[in-house]
Amino acid sequence: QVVRAADSNHRPITASLADVGTWPNFYKSAAIDLIQVHPYPPSAKMDRVVIDEVHRELAAYNKPVLIGESGLNADSPNNYPPNAEVGVLHAIWADVVSGAANGRALYWEDAYGTFFKELRSVWVNSYADAELPAERFTSGVDFTGFKPLTVQYQGGTKIWGAAVGNESMALGWFRDAGSEPPDWTLLPSISGQTVTVLVPGSARNWQVDFYDTKTGNALSGSTLLTRQGDHVTVALPD
Repeated sequence: QVVRAADSNHRPITASLADVGTWPNFYKSAAIDLIQVHPYPPSAKMDRVVIDEVHRELAAYNKPVLIGESGLNADSPNNYPPNAEVGVLHAIWADVVSGAANGRALYWEDAYGTFFKELRSVWVNSYADAELPAERFTSGVDFTGFKPLTVQYQGGTKIWGAAVGNESMALGWFRDAGSEPPDWTLLPSISGQTVTVLVPGSARNWQVDFYDTKTGNALSGSTLLTRQGDHVTVALPD
């Protein structure tokens, strides 16, 4: 409250509580505008942990959630597995559909690595453009009112992902469910997968477009679907 009184620009206030447990009364305080999460999963499953933590904090406090910093784990990039880049890209796309207020907050690569002169350029440049496809995909999107949406799978469990949206737009991201650390292998093709997204509002007709996650660009063709009750069911391309 002292900070708020002193700041004539009324900038949002957050606080980092990493590694000190949970302070629910503090986060519920009217003096705190943003909740922070710092995903550093020992499992290196950063995309799954981002989704879980952001959803949990949004539900608990009903305040915007900021990814203050993150990493595949707390270890330095020098010790990442060979295919760690795939895991980082998964996490960046998970940021987009998590409901968080931001994306890409890589601690070692974007911040702390600058203190190590001999490694600064190596770490910073290793993921210098990793978020460009996601940035291209989200360019021009108005995220006002977006919340995590419930997703259900049909046709097996070969894919995993998440969706976020409001009554007029939903963004979903899905990947090979078996692409997990330490190798993050990807199947060459996955067929016959269908997802059902529970969408708010009452809009009956939905246009579905598919995007290439390697570029962020739209693929050719659109699908027109009709809402069934509270959901839209989408057959995914191979």
